[in-house]
Amino acid sequence: MLKGISWQRVGIFTLVALLLFFGGQVLYEHFVVKQALNQAIASIAPEGEVQYRKDGAWTIVEISPGQWVDLADGYRQVLQLSREQFGPNIQVEVHDLPNPELELVWAELQFPVFQGIATGDFIRMKAEADGLFSGMTGLQGKISLDKENVYVQLKKGDSYLYRIIPRENRGEPR
Repeated sequence: MLKGISWQRVGIFTLVALLLFFGGQVLYEHFVVKQALNQAIASIAPEGEVQYRKDGAWTIVEISPGQWVDLADGYRQVLQLSREQFGPNIQVEVHDLPNPELELVWAELQFPVFQGIATGDFIRMKAEADGLFSGMTGLQGKISLDKENVYVQLKKGDSYLYRIIPRENRGEPR
């Protein structure tokens, strides 16, 4: 019954079938899953460019510089959309475009932010941050939080700085 079948033909057929299967899976992931996610993220961060990379079991979604209206809300939306597409092992990295002045403001702001995370006194953290923001001409600053992170959003001119600091890790920045 199997006398007419060459083992070479079986091997070639199996190899072609596997290549088609895995090639189709890669094309589906790229053109269907990632394109749909790119379009959804573009509605949240229209200026940003999205890239994906794997780091072990984690999928990292990187959003290149682009100005966000509300960092906290946008980050949560991107994280939720990414988890819906790729599962729970997602990390979102938001890149910014700071200038030296914004870096100095962030250096000053770290003390009240990390103290607020360590002590849980977020009202004092916000008051100190707002005082720092109001003392600088042309600076737009916003600090917000949710149950997982503290979000720092600074803007001056065409430069902007974003920091997302996890609350549970006692302030180790993402």
